[in-house]
Amino acid sequence: MIRSYLKSRSLLFLVMLWSIVIFGVIDIVTPKEKTNIFYGIFVYVFICAIIIGIDAARYGNKMRKLQIIYDHLGTSPVDFGGYDDQSEKYYQDMIHKLLLQADTNMRQLSEDYNDFIEYYSMWVHQIKTPIAALRLMVQTDDRITNKGDYYAEIFRIEQYVEMVLQYMRLKNISDDTVVEKTDVYNLVRESVKKFSSVFISRHLAVDIKFFDQVVYTDGKWLSFMIEQFLSNSLKYSNKGTIHLYGRYEGEDWVLYIRDEGIGIRKEDIPRIFDKGYTGYNGRIYKKSTGIGLYLAKGAADRLNLKISVHSVQNKGTTVKIKFPADILC
Repeated sequence: MIRSYLKSRSLLFLVMLWSIVIFGVIDIVTPKEKTNIFYGIFVYVFICAIIIGIDAARYGNKMRKLQIIYDHLGTSPVDFGGYDDQSEKYYQDMIHKLLLQADTNMRQLSEDYNDFIEYYSMWVHQIKTPIAALRLMVQTDDRITNKGDYYAEIFRIEQYVEMVLQYMRLKNISDDTVVEKTDVYNLVRESVKKFSSVFISRHLAVDIKFFDQVVYTDGKWLSFMIEQFLSNSLKYSNKGTIHLYGRYEGEDWVLYIRDEGIGIRKEDIPRIFDKGYTGYNGRIYKKSTGIGLYLAKGAADRLNLKISVHSVQNKGTTVKIKFPADILC
């Protein structure tokens, strides 16, 4: 604060210094008693010191008040506590107008965002009706021979619709989270069951090793995460088996999802959870949106779960979901 004060009053100090220099020059060129001019310099310096002391105290009080206003900006009304001159008044008036405009803009953005969420939430629920009708039509139409392919595509549509809903919920996940005892094995089985038509149409096998593990977490978000990893395994596996199993690593428990697909390039792995990043495979095969893994990672972070991925090209990918000891039952 002392440095900022000295800098803000540098011109004033320069004038005072030059005044003392001028007094000295006058003393040299004027035939007077030196005691008179030194007395004048002493009185001048003394008065300047008093003025500077008062000014420094006012400056310090103002800076402390501004710091308090800065620390609480946006949480309480701004009160500058008066002004020293007309220019400060103008600055304060401008700040008040800018804050009022910012508050108006934020309110409008909040209203627009709420309208957006309300519309797309309604759209997601409404679109499920024609999807269900389409599934029923495929089921009852005997002219369709390759129904598995139709079911697989309908299921993909359902997954993308669900992804829209989860994307909107992710930022407010704390309001949409119910932490309770969750049987991970049952959750895995239900998730795999949802993909049954895709497994059949892709001629892929699934191997679920039994494990008995209950954790404190939100089952809906955990299920969403598992389904995203399963979906990716299915997208990039043309043969083989998808394995799901669990085991302890130290005090933590880990769920593994391992496929025998085309794998992920080493340079892509650090970015696969970035929003919108599709990687080499996603661009080549045009099967990735770059959103699913981003949502899975966001949900994992909020549920205090750790995700890691290991992959070897043309051999497969292994995803590890680590449950810390403090949420294990």
